[in-house]
Amino acid sequence: MPAFPSPLVLLHPDASGASVTIHPRLGAWISSWLAAAPGSPPIERLHRNPWASLPSPPDLRGGIPLLFPVCGRTRAADSSPSAWTHLGVTRPMPMHGFAWRLPWTVLDHTPSSVLLALDSSPTTAPFYPFPFRLRYRVSLLPTSALQLSLTLENPSPDAPLPHLLGFHPYLRLDPDELPSATVTLPAATRALHYDSTYTRITSATLPPPQPMPLDRPLPKALLLQAPPGSPLTLHAPCHALQIRETSPAPVFAHWQFYADLSPSFPAPFLCPEPWLAPAGALSDPAYAPPPLPPRQTLSATLLFAPA
Repeated sequence: MPAFPSPLVLLHPDASGASVTIHPRLGAWISSWLAAAPGSPPIERLHRNPWASLPSPPDLRGGIPLLFPVCGRTRAADSSPSAWTHLGVTRPMPMHGFAWRLPWTVLDHTPSSVLLALDSSPTTAPFYPFPFRLRYRVSLLPTSALQLSLTLENPSPDAPLPHLLGFHPYLRLDPDELPSATVTLPAATRALHYDSTYTRITSATLPPPQPMPLDRPLPKALLLQAPPGSPLTLHAPCHALQIRETSPAPVFAHWQFYADLSPSFPAPFLCPEPWLAPAGALSDPAYAPPPLPPRQTLSATLLFAPA
């Protein structure tokens, strides 16, 4: 296997000034995406948290982390936090899983694309005692758009694979954009509401009116359901973009929102997170997705496009 630099910087000859920076050894973390809207120069689209450069950060670094095998917080059947229960056995599980914390292997690299791998190992077994293979391709397109393609494989010949998948993009905003910025998920069908631990869904209501203004805080732990493949659009003077799942069979039906929209913050940010299911779903039969059958794969592709 050839040696590749870390981080890797992706460039495309037809996307002048655009770039994507990804760190294979830091959980396949995308730390930067410079992209231009039509007729404008490239600007940074992603927010980075202050602790982003630490080798073992206390929380997500910002940018775009990949979430697996859970999304959000976990709580076991006996109410133990940071744990999950499967077939009567409780195991530890960190918030947002472990994929964003572990080094990934570079399988292939071109100037504008990289293919990464994370497989089950003795490191993952105490948290998740199942064989799995993750393949993750990150590509910069000629339009400056960012394409993320993820495939989960269950290599077991006989055992189904419980799983969740998601992304946690930190979208950067400028303080002077907040008065006019909005986020829109027009196809949202309902809002799901957590208990006080943010690991159990307790009720559902109609979604908030669209578009949702960003000159005020969003509802805490806002989780919206929408048909898979529904586009989400951030409307802002400088940082406008759209996120859409372009998979042939879309899978992300939940959008978890997290934000710091304080104008005094150096760089306000919005996290519209496409998830397979709500936080805690692996321990909640009502919301757990069907396990991946033996020798089957699940694929998802997201497109982030400047607007």
